[in-house]
Amino acid sequence: MTKSRYIPKFTSLFISIFIAIIVIWQLFQYTYSSQPLVSPSASATTLISKTPSTTPTPTQPSNDSVNNQVPFTIQAPLGNWDDPLQQNGCEEASALMAMAWVRGVHLPSSQEVEKQIVELGHYEQAHYGFSIDSSAQDTLRLLKDYFDYQKAVLQKNISTKDILNQLQKGNIVIVPVNGQRLGNPYYKAPGPLTHMLVVTGYDARTDEFITNDPGTKHGQNYRYTNIQLNSALQNYPSGQTHGTQIKGDTALIAVSR
Repeated sequence: MTKSRYIPKFTSLFISIFIAIIVIWQLFQYTYSSQPLVSPSASATTLISKTPSTTPTPTQPSNDSVNNQVPFTIQAPLGNWDDPLQQNGCEEASALMAMAWVRGVHLPSSQEVEKQIVELGHYEQAHYGFSIDSSAQDTLRLLKDYFDYQKAVLQKNISTKDILNQLQKGNIVIVPVNGQRLGNPYYKAPGPLTHMLVVTGYDARTDEFITNDPGTKHGQNYRYTNIQLNSALQNYPSGQTHGTQIKGDTALIAVSR
């Protein structure tokens, strides 16, 4: 009898303990399942650690346009194209325009400019042995010797990318070209084989270079497309009256203030 009473009591106690364990386990599961896996403060810390310490600057649209205001002259200011010094005076006219810009002055009257172009031709003849067709190298010499301007820089083997680079630095550019490749309708056909002009700016919207072209009275702020100008780039030898051009010989003179 004693043994039979002991077994039910033991069984009842065991069942009670088992039920209590189940209840405690369910309460434990409910409590932790209702909590967030990561606390708000920890989450915020994680986000901050992945964010740069400074806000990056938004990328701005590219704007490569440049427009320098450079005084203009045609190489034959009074229309005396029969004078060889003016007919071939594009280098001298380009030098005068560039130096006026450097010094921040206007060019004088057409009569005075004509005298200066002729005087530059005589100077080249006396000092360099020629007065027609001045290469980029010798035009650089003229700037340094006659105008005492020492900041001009010669760059060889160039393209319009190099011209644009100089413009974006705040410079203007004197460049020798094959004028017949420019296709300027104001030139006397077929256009000058050897020619020099001043590149004053660039219009990024139209991909055009702005020039002061002394070969025509319409040359102030005259525009050439990037393709036109690039295809016309051509240095030439001095003093040979439209002499043989070396293919691929290109150059520019960077002029700064």
